[in-house]
Amino acid sequence: IVSLDLLSPTVLRARLRTQEPFAYRAGQYVVLRRPDGLARSYSLASLPEESALELHIRRAPFGKMSGWLFEQAAANDKVALRGPAGDCFYTAGNAQQPLLLAGTGTGLAPLAGILKDALQQGHNGPIHLFHGAMRPEGLYLREELRALSDRHANVTYTPVVMEGGET
Repeated sequence: IVSLDLLSPTVLRARLRTQEPFAYRAGQYVVLRRPDGLARSYSLASLPEESALELHIRRAPFGKMSGWLFEQAAANDKVALRGPAGDCFYTAGNAQQPLLLAGTGTGLAPLAGILKDALQQGHNGPIHLFHGAMRPEGLYLREELRALSDRHANVTYTPVVMEGGET
C-alpha cells in the first residue's frame, strides 16, 4: 500500500505498488487480498503507466475488508493482488463514436479510468459521464471530473443525486 486517502466520508482511494510489472487496462478489476486471506474485488481507476494502481473503496456497513482499509491498514502494509480480470475498458478504433459512461457510487472507479484512457488515446467524439448517488455527499471526484470536462470540449460530466438538492 502506497497511500490511503479519503475522497469522501465513505470512499477511500487506495494506491498500491506491485513488486513486479502489472499489465492491465483501465477499468478492469483486481482481487485484493489482505494478509489473513480475506479477499475482495475492486475496479482499477488508474492508467497502466501511472506509478501506482488506484482503487476506490466504499466503506460498507460491517464490511470486513473496507473496515480494515479505513481503520487499520496503512502505507507500507503488504497486500496481495490477483488479476486483472474483466472486459470493461476502452477500445480504440473509432475516435469519433460517442461514449456513454454511467455508474453509481464507487462504480465511478472503472469509468474514471476508462475516461482518462480514452482521452489519452485521442478519443475526440462526445463522452458523457454520469455519476449517481443517493445524496450529494455520495458523489466524489467532482472537482477532478469538472476540471477534465473544462479541459476537453468533448467531455460532459453530470453528477446526479436522488435526494438532497444541488450537485
